[in-house]
Amino acid sequence: MKLVTTLVTVAVVAVFAGCSSNKPRKEDVAECTFLGSKEKAPSWVCPHTRGEIAGYKDFGMGIFGKTAAGIQFQLDQATAAGRKDLAAQVQARVLASVKNAIQTTGVAGTPTETVDALASSVVNQLTEAKLAGSKVVRQTTDEKGQLWVLVGMDIESSKRAIQEAVRTSMNNQQAQWQRVVGNRLQADMQAEILKMSDAR
Repeated sequence: MKLVTTLVTVAVVAVFAGCSSNKPRKEDVAECTFLGSKEKAPSWVCPHTRGEIAGYKDFGMGIFGKTAAGIQFQLDQATAAGRKDLAAQVQARVLASVKNAIQTTGVAGTPTETVDALASSVVNQLTEAKLAGSKVVRQTTDEKGQLWVLVGMDIESSKRAIQEAVRTSMNNQQAQWQRVVGNRLQADMQAEILKMSDAR
């Protein structure tokens, strides 16, 4: 009887040990390094270690090499690259949100071509120049002298930019949007797009 109890105990311990081994250990979590280098970087440089930065939702990374033109020129160029990347991130998020909103709350059977065209007309409004409120929220220099900047856009500015992009698209493509919205108010569709965009 004692032998049976011991064997059962060993089996239970083995099962729990097997389950706990699936949990990520601290040493299994990848550290952040600069792209193309083994040099350790601040956590915000890597998306997988960045975490949340209070007040911001969208980010873009800008990098510019060391230059004889000086630090201000380097900062300006890295920031411009960061804004371009930021615009791409926002565009991708909004593209998916507009498509989802039309497909789930718009008129059933709307052709894919129409959905794509309207989503693109919204995204085309979200250029770097129109993403007002973006700014450098983090910056660092690697051992090669490259300047790395994280450009962020605060949540309220992001909402305003998306709302304005949707409104402009609806004004420019009134007939197409009306066919998609049907009997619903365009304001309802705007709200749906913003809600889906916030959830991403």
